[in-house]
Amino acid sequence: MKNKNIICLLAIMFCLFFFSCSTYHSAHNINRTRRGEKTGSWIEQDTADNSLSIIAINKYKHGIKHGKHIAWYASNGVICQKGHYKKGRRNGRWYFYFANGCGPNILRYTHTDTVVVRIINSRYL
Repeated sequence: MKNKNIICLLAIMFCLFFFSCSTYHSAHNINRTRRGEKTGSWIEQDTADNSLSIIAINKYKHGIKHGKHIAWYASNGVICQKGHYKKGRRNGRWYFYFANGCGPNILRYTHTDTVVVRIINSRYL
């Protein structure tokens, strides 16, 4: 259990570094709102699927996801997806990984459709 906590902490630190490469973020700049809307970097946890809990760091602008996104499995700290949002929608290349670290599967999102760029390890689909 202690190792899992260390892995999760290292993953969070990596992601905070990933999001602050060009801008300094102090602790008070995480999960903040302005006029009731999410803004800046947010650390969020998705527990919709009871078997796999996912932790993500998203960028928000005026309450809408806009910018870098990275998420990982809380159970083992493996990155599960990374990409960019533009005005609340996935945009550009997104990389998806399986819980065992296999991947990436790459999808390219545009404003009109989704195009499969490359599928690796299709036996897991």
